[in-house]
Amino acid sequence: VTYENITMSKVANPIFMIVTDRGRSPENPPVGKIKNVTFKNITVTDAYGYIKDRKFTSTISGHPQSAIENVTFENVKMTYKGGGTKDQAIINVPYTDEYSPRHLGIRPASGFYIRHANGLSFKDVSLEFEEPDFRPAFVVENSVDVKFENVKIPKVDGCEFDVVLKNVAGVADVGKGLRIRERN
Repeated sequence: VTYENITMSKVANPIFMIVTDRGRSPENPPVGKIKNVTFKNITVTDAYGYIKDRKFTSTISGHPQSAIENVTFENVKMTYKGGGTKDQAIINVPYTDEYSPRHLGIRPASGFYIRHANGLSFKDVSLEFEEPDFRPAFVVENSVDVKFENVKIPKVDGCEFDVVLKNVAGVADVGKGLRIRERN
């Protein structure tokens, strides 16, 4: 699946992918799958849900039994409101069988919160914020093979890392410009 040449404005959660074990069937189906998705030439401005006063980080949330696989972001520019705090940077995101972004609450990342994903690529991605955000731009948990190439993130005094990794194998920062912290 490819999403290409899209402009979004006034969206509370620009990218949201989630796999749950909700299984809305009497046959008790297996956990779902998401794989082979490309986002190309995407522009997001004013990332904020005005109707319900909500702002959420883009989220790729696989399931412990079913990782989201092979997702590519290429030529993506996102402008978030910002304003996240250092306390929010250490939040543990709950698992839920609900499909709505609000059920995950505030994420510990300012740009992308990712867990249980394999084969992610971020190429020519730029994140901007209307006000400083003290959370890392990316938090990646329980994932494999994550590649960052020409990713631009504003440096914020008081925010030590651009990317925080928890139980992640196979990370590449092609431009070597990101401040990455591994935390297990």
